[in-house]
Amino acid sequence: MGVYVAYVYVIEFQKRGLPHAHMLIWLEESDKILDPAAIDRLISAEFPDPIAHANLHELVKVHMLHGPCTSARCLDEEGHCSKQFPKSLREDTLYNPSGYPLYKRRPIETPIHIGRRTVDNSWVVPYNAYLLEKYEAHINVEACSSMKSVKYLLKYIYKGFDRAQIVVRTVEEDGQTTTIQEPMYNEIQMFLDVRYVSAPEAMWRIYTFEMHDMSHAIIKLFVHLPNMQQVYFNTNSTIPDVVERAATQHTTLTGWFALNTQDEEARQYTYVQIAYNYVWKITQTRIWVERQRHFNRIIPRLYFVHPREGERFYLRQRLLHKTGCRSFEDISTVHGRTYETFRDAAIAMNLLTDDSIWFTMLQEAIHVQLPRALRRMFSQMLLFCEIENPLALWEQFKYHLSEDYIRRLNDNDLAYNYALAYINRYLALQGKSNRDFQLLLPTEPVEHLIEDEYDYDQSEEQEIANRNIPLLNQEQRRIFTDILLAVNENERVSHRLFFIKGIGGAGKTFLLNTLLTYLLGNNHRYIAICYTGIPASLLKNGQTIHPAFMLPVPFLENSTSRIRNQSAIADNIRYSKIIVIDEISMVHKSIFNEIGRKIREIMNNDIPLGGKIIIILGDFRQCAPIVPLAGKNETISASVKCSQLWQHFVKYDLLTNVRALPQQNEFKDWLMTIGNNSEILRHLENGRDTIVKVPNHIIVENVTESIYGSNLIEHDFR
Repeated sequence: MGVYVAYVYVIEFQKRGLPHAHMLIWLEESDKILDPAAIDRLISAEFPDPIAHANLHELVKVHMLHGPCTSARCLDEEGHCSKQFPKSLREDTLYNPSGYPLYKRRPIETPIHIGRRTVDNSWVVPYNAYLLEKYEAHINVEACSSMKSVKYLLKYIYKGFDRAQIVVRTVEEDGQTTTIQEPMYNEIQMFLDVRYVSAPEAMWRIYTFEMHDMSHAIIKLFVHLPNMQQVYFNTNSTIPDVVERAATQHTTLTGWFALNTQDEEARQYTYVQIAYNYVWKITQTRIWVERQRHFNRIIPRLYFVHPREGERFYLRQRLLHKTGCRSFEDISTVHGRTYETFRDAAIAMNLLTDDSIWFTMLQEAIHVQLPRALRRMFSQMLLFCEIENPLALWEQFKYHLSEDYIRRLNDNDLAYNYALAYINRYLALQGKSNRDFQLLLPTEPVEHLIEDEYDYDQSEEQEIANRNIPLLNQEQRRIFTDILLAVNENERVSHRLFFIKGIGGAGKTFLLNTLLTYLLGNNHRYIAICYTGIPASLLKNGQTIHPAFMLPVPFLENSTSRIRNQSAIADNIRYSKIIVIDEISMVHKSIFNEIGRKIREIMNNDIPLGGKIIIILGDFRQCAPIVPLAGKNETISASVKCSQLWQHFVKYDLLTNVRALPQQNEFKDWLMTIGNNSEILRHLENGRDTIVKVPNHIIVENVTESIYGSNLIEHDFR
């Protein structure tokens, strides 16, 4: 076939038999398959002459025919073969520089009979004659003319193992009577997600055969902000030991700084180029050392960084261009001036003066990201990256953004329309549309045919939920069961508004994320919001309250939501099974009332909060609503407890602190006395200020040293 320069392969096991390999091979320039003649020389999609090549003819009949397409294994929802068999007959091979070629499949004079089936060249799977005769097995050989196949092949490495599901029940036998004891939750069918291992796979793994391999070594280069590198340690390590070890162990990035400090020759290289000339040695200190022999089968790769990561993204851009850096300060220095941020340095280097940085980023991403992830990235770039010419970016990369639709629909224009519809719906959830970014609106209403805006693996979410549900304590289980009853019974359950009160450490977030994961595992939508960003980030798919309901900032008593009732945001509210509001004590009652009014308007009814299942959580001992220049009474009256909606909520308590260690009980109780306004508080004569008496034994003079030890204080991180 030719001389190879690179390869990658993956072993896959299927439930019905032996392993098979997916392999991609790169040939030398002189052997590349670049025209129909080269394809015909290596690959055939026809029956050979039954007389001149009798053995090969028989092997094609046995191993290289598709179908028959009579089972659901290869049929799509419309009953068509997903592999597009039978193929069209044609006299010549057509080379396709951006995909698979159309192979020569000439009509045959005498149809071939295999049992009751009659076949011709339209049913032949492409093959290489030499490989088929050598191995006498099914070997599908295709001519790949682009790099697009690589990321699809690598999906097999990371897709995980096969799974099977079994129901676990306890069976008690009493004489001839057998009773099945149901799980604690009658509303939940508990499943155990288990790994499926066939006998051939078990043998393969016992003998430690390779599951995947490639010709080139990938050199992974870390990208992290100052003092933000990952630190690995044993659970029995002390914090001072961890800090000391982390300070002496370089990452590939800080090791590059150290190398440039000591080796003048190394300063001519960028961070990526250094890997071609030096080897990363994982010793006790971890260092770069000069390569002793030439080795060209390496591919240095900076870790991918999404633009939404801000400074880390701009740091990566600088690392692609800057040579000889000896510190983070060097990276942020341009023409002798040191800038405060990496973004400012990137601007000074003219990296952000036009859209070239976004073209470069997408050009890199198309080789490693699948189309769905590319569409989400493109949408986020439109929202947050101030792109000057979005239409030019779309035109440049529309094929890659639509590639999965093109494969499925075999119609480029329709596929582009699907991709535009996906992008438009993603933007609509942020109150924008394609029109805001110079892009075309979808020409057909295809939103119902494209993926849901939630990106998740339903079986994986089920697995996580099944693992977490048994970990709920008795208080959490009662709440979980009552909420699921409302979810599953729908309108037949009167209690649809839930307030969960719990002290800090009572497991509110764990309960909530378990519930949200369960909903995803059962293909239910939800909205999870919080008043501030950090608590929202702890919730699965959480977001802050103002953008979720399009509330203005600041929100005044007469302010209203800007959600249009026919918008995508309204549809998301309309079809969500549950709406969750965490840290409810911080929410002003005016905001809460407006959310209730807007939900009623969207749901077109007068039921409190539109009849939706609403879960609010919080601890009113903690932060109250912010009311400028207000006294105690005004702040209390701003609480959601003073809203007319409050009376409709069913109250639940989480009283058990699952976070506090036994030795922390005294401190936990002391905090509770403050929250309960007990006798340790002394109110001053002005009626506004309060003094808290803190026991001497819990006072520390240096908080940082108390938590991290003296090593952190004494170490120089420059």
